[in-house]
Amino acid sequence: MEARQLTDVADTATAGLDDVIEVGGLRQRYGGFEAVRDVSFTVARGEIFALLGTNGAGKTTTTEVLEGFRPASGGTVRVLGLDPEPAAPAMMAGESPLTARERDALALAAQGAQAGEIAAALHLTEGTVRNYLSAAITKLGAPNRITAIRVAQEKGWL
Repeated sequence: MEARQLTDVADTATAGLDDVIEVGGLRQRYGGFEAVRDVSFTVARGEIFALLGTNGAGKTTTTEVLEGFRPASGGTVRVLGLDPEPAAPAMMAGESPLTARERDALALAAQGAQAGEIAAALHLTEGTVRNYLSAAITKLGAPNRITAIRVAQEKGWL
């Protein structure tokens, strides 16, 4: 596959790309939990597309993979004909990799709150809170919640 740098979505027409987003068999695991399982779709140039689902369905994880902020555990992803993952480190240099929800959940965990208390405070389900905490731990390269809190505090993200 030939990789071409595109600077504008309008360039996709001249580059011969009918689909600006291609996802095939996308999988994302957090330890033993599979947050995204075998998701496939395409988005055509000019098409309006939405990801809909309940809390914890994998919408945010899928979006973060498309943005290059999270590597896929499996499957293929192409945005404008390119793999978005290699761009992630440059985009996140010096910036917090945490989403607002991940940061909120981690900040409450830093205060000693348990998943149920965090869920109540943020109006989420406990499963969604666990997903946010797991994502924060993964993004910070930490082996556990305590280390993730320490890393985020040291970098000024909490």
